[in-house]
Amino acid sequence: MNLEEVMETLSYILDFLQTIAVVAAAVVAFVGIRSWRRELLGRRRSEIAEQAIVVASSVKDAFNYVRSPAGYKGEGQSRNREEDEKERMSERLDQDFVPIERLNKFTDEFAQLRSTMLLCKAHFEEGVTEPFDELFRIRSEIIRAARFRMMISSSNRLHNEKREEQYFQREEIIWDHGDEDKLNPRIEKAVSNIETYFGELLKP
Repeated sequence: MNLEEVMETLSYILDFLQTIAVVAAAVVAFVGIRSWRRELLGRRRSEIAEQAIVVASSVKDAFNYVRSPAGYKGEGQSRNREEDEKERMSERLDQDFVPIERLNKFTDEFAQLRSTMLLCKAHFEEGVTEPFDELFRIRSEIIRAARFRMMISSSNRLHNEKREEQYFQREEIIWDHGDEDKLNPRIEKAVSNIETYFGELLKP
């Protein structure tokens, strides 16, 4: 083999080695990017998990406040009044409106619950948002119960025995009844499910 052939062979070998080096660099870069993305995704999932636990606790506190039977002076008066409302009617409607007024104070907390639920739906397995849905269902039940009582009060139907019974039945939804309460176990279960599921994800 003459010198020219040797040089040509070396040139081929160098080209081959350069190609191998480029491919190896690309593989290393690809693996590095995938590892970085996994780490970034893991960090993001942890942040969402922490957020879910915090917002669930905040909503639980909100329900405790909203459903407290204790009344406060001036509550319910943010309600829009009719021009021809009599004083006694206004007082009853204000009282009926209290749960809605209290819930309105926690608009930000429930908005945060909604956004967190959507993030969980995007980043975690199917069905993980069910406890969030339950908390929203409970809020809707309280609002419907309060509006129903307002409808009964505004139509002066409390003299009707059936309507009166329906009116006071809604108290079981609106106000906390302690050990006999129907909503508290549902609230506790929903919040506990969120804390348990996302708490497990945060364990090292």
